[in-house]
Amino acid sequence: MSDVLAEICDHKRREVAARKAARPLAEVEAAAQAADAPRGFAAALRARRGTATG
Repeated sequence: MSDVLAEICDHKRREVAARKAARPLAEVEAAAQAADAPRGFAAALRARRGTATG
């Protein structure tokens, strides 16, 4: 692994660890359960465009 890639991986590992410490998994799971159902990609595009059909 190149030095640059190793640095990127190390940085990302530290970043992920910090985010996990800042917001516990149980809190993330609770937020996911409380979130609205996804609209789907095509539906989101239609809603943005303001039409009911494709």
